[in-house]
This record gives sequence, structure tokens and C-alpha cells, in this order.
Amino acid sequence: MNTTATTTYYYVRPTDSLFVRGNLSFGDSGEHGASLMPPPPSLFAGAFRSALLGKDAAQMTAFLQQGQCSDSALAQALGTPAQPGAFCITWLSLAGESAALSDKKSAPEALSPLPADLALLGSSFVTLQPCTNPSGVQSAGELPLRAALVSANKRSPKVACFCVARA
Repeated sequence: MNTTATTTYYYVRPTDSLFVRGNLSFGDSGEHGASLMPPPPSLFAGAFRSALLGKDAAQMTAFLQQGQCSDSALAQALGTPAQPGAFCITWLSLAGESAALSDKKSAPEALSPLPADLALLGSSFVTLQPCTNPSGVQSAGELPLRAALVSANKRSPKVACFCVARA
């Protein structure tokens, strides 16, 4: 059994807007479907498998006729319709090109949210501290502690961005 895994990173550049939605109907006239971005991992994995297979018409034909690709690396990754291969998505993130407004070619940059215990104040990061709610303050969460900005400077920051992560 081959336990060696190969990790390959792909940057998918959109050619059109993407609107991923569930299989529920839109409802009454004038209603819009709910969108989810990034799409659920199972939906994205299936679409990406199809894209890998569809890059080569001969591989697609072999897969449709024989149930397996003739390319050994692709066959190992995709498997067969009855027995999936080793392909799995271990990380999915939105990304962008940092020099998109300039003439220079740049490498894609993953865009990830800040950890829940960090805040960006101006141009520096500060760590939020776990604190209990002050007496008389109520919160909608079930956890006993809240992330709070503890600072010697009591003035309000001019620029603040707080990110809250939910598990």
C-alpha cells in the first residue's frame, strides 16, 4: 500500500462571477436563493474532480468507458466510480493577487480570517484577553469568557477591525 501523499496547490482564477447555492427551489417570485461562499467541501471536491478529469478528453473518455483513467497518477487520485481514489481537499481558501492593480505579475496570496483572539488596531495587531462579563452586562453566548481588548490607553481607536470565529 502506498502511503506517500503528494500535496498540490491550485489557484483557480474565476472567469465569471460564481453563485453557489443549494438544491432548494427559489421560492416565490422575486425571492433569491441563498448563496454560500466558499461552497461546501463536498460540492467543491466534486467540481474539482470533474475539472481534473475534464482537462484531457482521452482521460474523460477512458473514465466513462472503462470506469478508470489510463493515466496512472490521475487514476490513483480519482479512483473509480465504485472506489474513490486518494484525492481529497485538505484546505480551501479565498485568494487574491496582491499586485492586481499594478503591471507586475504576482503569486496568489491566500486570504484567511484573523484568529479569534487577535484584533488589528491601525497597523498593529493586539491580543484579545479572555475576560468574564462585568456585573450587569449580559451576552448571548454560552461560554463563560469573552475576548476583550485590554489596553492601558482608554481612548477609542481610530481604526479597529475585530474578527470573531465560530466553530
